Amino acid sequence: MILFGPIVGYKLRYLYRDVKEIEIYGHLDKNICANNVNDTINYIQTKYDNPLVIAVDSAISKKDNIGKIVVENNGMYLGRALNKKINYVGDLSIKGIVSQNVNIPQCNFKLLQNTPLSLVMNMADIVSSGIYNVINI
Repeated sequence: MILFGPIVGYKLRYLYRDVKEIEIYGHLDKNICANNVNDTINYIQTKYDNPLVIAVDSAISKKDNIGKIVVENNGMYLGRALNKKINYVGDLSIKGIVSQNVNIPQCNFKLLQNTPLSLVMNMADIVSSGIYNVINI
């Protein structure tokens, strides 16, 4: 499974390893998924006063868009690629377009399974360094 968001989280945890003011939720050691997203968001909202939540996830689109990174000034619905509107998450969203949308959830799932890891890693490098350079404490 493509773990674009958790890979970005993993890289950010390393970059912010000495910064106590920033906590990274959703990384390779503790992925945020359909089973725990509500609990995680509730925990963040309870623990922090007015937290900034940046939602990062993989996305699918037209073939020409594969490899692009989309940054939006709003959250996102998780799981849309597989026809699952799990939850609306985030104040900002960053989507890494990793595969083509063929509008058939089972085929989209299979295409996501075959996404080159090098594409995901390169995009995760760009996103994590971009966030780090913008929010550099």
